[in-house]
Amino acid sequence: MEEKTNLQKLPSRVKYYLLEWKDSNMNEYIRKYGETKLNDLTLDQLHGLFSYATTKDGALPDVSGCLSQQSEIVRQRLHYHFAKVGGGWNIEGMNAPFMKEFLNEIQKLVDLSK
Repeated sequence: MEEKTNLQKLPSRVKYYLLEWKDSNMNEYIRKYGETKLNDLTLDQLHGLFSYATTKDGALPDVSGCLSQQSEIVRQRLHYHFAKVGGGWNIEGMNAPFMKEFLNEIQKLVDLSK
């Protein structure tokens, strides 16, 4: 079995973002990395390129805003459907032993995205 390249070790959305950015900014990429293929960059170089590209694109603030907005929608639905007035979750009789843990994890994600 072949060993994964550093690019293949990255999450798919990061990998595809970098591939698209490189295609759209080929002259800039060549100026920074010469003829080195994206697949041949080190993890540090890939991280640096991602930071550079997202800062230049301004892509991260847009994603952050979308996450906050979606987080608020999830928070509202979570509390509308499952929250007890005095706190905790209204899940008695659901026959879903994982549900309390699941709802707590979703709540953590909502809280982190604020």
